[in-house]
Amino acid sequence: MQFLTMDKSLIIPELNQLVRFAKPELVVLSESPKLRELSIEEKNTKSFEVVKYLLNLLGVADGKTEHHKALIMHISQNYTDNTFEEIYKAFNLFAMGELQEKPLQQLNAVVFGKVMAEYSKLKRNQVKTYQLRLQEFKREAQPMSQDDIDEFMDEIISEAVEKFKKTGVIEMAANKYDWLDSKGRIQGERTKETWYKYKRTKYISCKASLKVELKNQKPVNKQEKINLTNTLKELEEAKSGKVVLRCKTEILEDYFKQLINNLKN
Repeated sequence: MQFLTMDKSLIIPELNQLVRFAKPELVVLSESPKLRELSIEEKNTKSFEVVKYLLNLLGVADGKTEHHKALIMHISQNYTDNTFEEIYKAFNLFAMGELQEKPLQQLNAVVFGKVMAEYSKLKRNQVKTYQLRLQEFKREAQPMSQDDIDEFMDEIISEAVEKFKKTGVIEMAANKYDWLDSKGRIQGERTKETWYKYKRTKYISCKASLKVELKNQKPVNKQEKINLTNTLKELEEAKSGKVVLRCKTEILEDYFKQLINNLKN
């Protein structure tokens, strides 16, 4: 399947599929480009965007601007082993109360450091568990039947549905969508024509909503304005990656809601 990323260190094709889908989200986020791999300009720009996002997320008044400017440089210089995706994830967990550190309406280098330290512990635990599972897979690697693969994936999907029921969030939604779509489960009893029209309508809807969200953003500097313009241009491509991702996520959310409702009835 095109969406699978194959690990050449693993011999069995079926095993690659299982490892790919079993990979925890925090492990995936750590595989994005780290701050140290970015240019100074890109790193500083993204650090600015992160701090702006966190001020809004935590409801912090933009009063102590010197503290926030200092935090931008602090992130850029001292969190080079992290990815920006990890920073966003860490503070979303913080805001949701899923870290031991209680959510505060404060943002400075000290608060940032505490949140990232907790996130690092959480990530280490996930990485350790994942690596142990990976080693076990490698030791026991042997051809698996399609039934075994389907059973494994059914467990992954069931866990995702339970988590969605509690949090309204689906981790790595696009990958789960691709798997279920390859099995024809999301399409269900719809004809190919009906299924195509449904996906096309969803794509148009997602594109429109993304454009509204982006156009409502107010860039505060030249670089932000350039980034916003480029993103809007990307949405106009024949098959925009951002629109496809939003589309798959929304379709999967609808499918999960349908599964949950079916269980109630």
